[in-house]
Amino acid sequence: MELTIRPLDRDDKDGWLALWRAYHAHYGDEVSADLTFTTFDRLVDRTHSLRCRIALTPEHKVVGFVNYFLHDSKWQTRESCFIEDIFVGVEARRQGVGQRMLQDIHRIANINRWGRLYMAVPGTDDGAVAFFRATAEESDWIVFDYEL
Repeated sequence: MELTIRPLDRDDKDGWLALWRAYHAHYGDEVSADLTFTTFDRLVDRTHSLRCRIALTPEHKVVGFVNYFLHDSKWQTRESCFIEDIFVGVEARRQGVGQRMLQDIHRIANINRWGRLYMAVPGTDDGAVAFFRATAEESDWIVFDYEL
């Protein structure tokens, strides 16, 4: 599949929004309009720590996104990158879109000399777990969430 991968822009809102809703439906989540549009505004603000890159077809259809953020760590001197969301629309799956988006983030990490690139995946999402096991090293760390 021929793709362009680039940062999310305001003009991409409709395509991103359709995937954003499909992503949350996949996990059985409902997100408020306030959270959705606040997230979009943050992702297109080049000064905000949240970032997004999208995969587009030659017809400019958004078929995937990867949302991530950079943060400091006391374990290293360089920034770390946490991939918070990666999603490919149903019609574009199994065509290398997810892998291409991860390669793109990996390329950017190397250019910027980030110290770490990592993600967390719900253990109940067998497809996502299999995908990441094929593309990254599995950590022996266990993630715990506290209710707030």
